[in-house]
Amino acid sequence: MGLVRLKIRELAKEKGWTLKEVSDRFGVIYSTVRSYARRLRMTTFN
Repeated sequence: MGLVRLKIRELAKEKGWTLKEVSDRFGVIYSTVRSYARRLRMTTFN
């Protein structure tokens, strides 16, 4: 999850997009994008 969160933030920043624009451009529900991007802690898998 942590990598996804970082990539969403990087993409939005690089393109100058809002999270809503990211969701629209990639066809992902906004609440899902927002949830991934704003998650406070990173999940690690062992």
